[in-house]
Amino acid sequence: MSLDPITFGLEVLNFLVLLWILHHFLYRPIQAAIAKRQQQLTQAQQAATLREQQAAALVQQYRQQLQLWDSEQAERRSALQQALQQEKQLAMTQVQQAADTERTRLQTLMQQDSAKLRKTLEQQGAQAALALCAELLQRLAGSALDQALLDMLLADLHQLPAAEQQALRTAFGQLQGPVAVSCAHTLTPAQQQSLTQALTALLGQACTPELHIDAGLIGGFRIDIGAQVLHANLRDELAFFRSGLSHVGH
Repeated sequence: MSLDPITFGLEVLNFLVLLWILHHFLYRPIQAAIAKRQQQLTQAQQAATLREQQAAALVQQYRQQLQLWDSEQAERRSALQQALQQEKQLAMTQVQQAADTERTRLQTLMQQDSAKLRKTLEQQGAQAALALCAELLQRLAGSALDQALLDMLLADLHQLPAAEQQALRTAFGQLQGPVAVSCAHTLTPAQQQSLTQALTALLGQACTPELHIDAGLIGGFRIDIGAQVLHANLRDELAFFRSGLSHVGH
């Protein structure tokens, strides 16, 4: 088979035309499309990388914020615990102080009550003893007791201080009447004589006492010289002790 040069040339021309058409209308648009696509992929990849970096930065920021928040919460919890501990300690101190104050108050009240009870018991005991003593003296009252009290009175009259003797003499000088002598029982003539002599010696002039019987004296004598009074009887002595007990109780 012989190759026709014209046909061959036309074939070559057709092939070249086809190549040009393919290059101009197919290859270049495909390359442009591929390049554009590659560019888009690169941009998308860069954007994705940027977003990933931003996301990582955001995560890191969130983590830092969480750590900061945890740290702040821990500090707040610590501060709250310290405040609660201080409040608890303060409350316990106040409660302890209140308890100590109340304990002291109760102890003081108990001591006061104990002292009052002790005084009351002492008073009751003293009153009972005084009542018993008065009862015994009532039973012992008589001439023998009167004689003992008279002897005591005469001895005391001789031992009176000078100032008291002068006061009695002054009162006797101003007296518009006899010296009144109260007796629990009737005196014997000897007792009357001893008493008269003692008063005369004490007052510095003759003195005849006026005798009165006062059974309430229980035993002994009471001598009234104007405003001056000499006691030597059981009733006044018991009253004196009873008054002393009342003053001690208060």
